[in-house]
Amino acid sequence: MTSGAKEALDRKEDSGSEFSFVGDEKTICEQDLPITTTPGINPRIECWRLFIHNIFRTVVELNHDLDVWKWFMFSNYKGKQEVQAEVQPEKFMIYGGPQHTREIYRRLKAGVGKRISKLQFIVISKFEYQEFVTIFWTWSSTEIRVYDVLTKELELFYRFAATKFRSKCE
Repeated sequence: MTSGAKEALDRKEDSGSEFSFVGDEKTICEQDLPITTTPGINPRIECWRLFIHNIFRTVVELNHDLDVWKWFMFSNYKGKQEVQAEVQPEKFMIYGGPQHTREIYRRLKAGVGKRISKLQFIVISKFEYQEFVTIFWTWSSTEIRVYDVLTKELELFYRFAATKFRSKCE
């Protein structure tokens, strides 16, 4: 994932193309999405997209403790229990490893079954008074989707993932 994601990041910077980020789960589940994709129309959403982009950049540039970040890919993992990295320029921390993500992984696996093999990363972020989870999911051989969900709304995301990311949450 890391080399492909870095290539995608380079293409974005070179071509001015746009990553397709999915907003928090509340946004995914609303009937009429309040997001406008025209730059400058909704500054709050534009800031959120940049925020998620910086988390994405931090994750794809990780070059240490990948076994801890991706602990769920190893059967009977017995290594370090937590890991963290700083997101720039906001200077907040992201957290990973079994200590922070075990329950999220367990719940996701219960809902998606064998498709859990498509999971690449689960990252916990704490910024100011919000805590949220960023999930990197392989969508195809050329695409990884990044889902960002407020921790308090994870139930909605579990249901969304269980429907193969197709239906709106109800």
